[in-house]
Amino acid sequence: MLEHGGSSPPLWREIVSTAITPSMGINRFIFHNREIFPGHDPAYYSRIQVGFSGTAKTTRASTTKLRRNEALTDFSIDYGLPGKPGYTYTRPFDYFNLKATASSANGFESLMTRGLLVGKDYQAGEKYQESGAVRQLRL
Repeated sequence: MLEHGGSSPPLWREIVSTAITPSMGINRFIFHNREIFPGHDPAYYSRIQVGFSGTAKTTRASTTKLRRNEALTDFSIDYGLPGKPGYTYTRPFDYFNLKATASSANGFESLMTRGLLVGKDYQAGEKYQESGAVRQLRL
């Protein structure tokens, strides 16, 4: 969010990035806009789902009436997916997953996040050999 906002990102980018990463937003506020570290253009996948949920009244195993009673929203993002050439995992949260769910009946329902704190690059290693369409491991 902040990396593409120029040297002084607009306020809305600061607010959204603080909502995504509260600790970073607090640090930027306390230490007066510290340096924005480059993100190295990570691979990511995001998804948003919107739907409705209803309550069904059943009589003798048949649904007779469906009442829509709440709207549902689900958002998830996987940031820093492995496999992109040149992307490194040198800082905390160079890879993370975030999932949030909300409904009109209960408001904000769940927030789950996990991320890589310490990591290193991985590769196939010296004993890995690729031969045409067949991949072999030399013993």
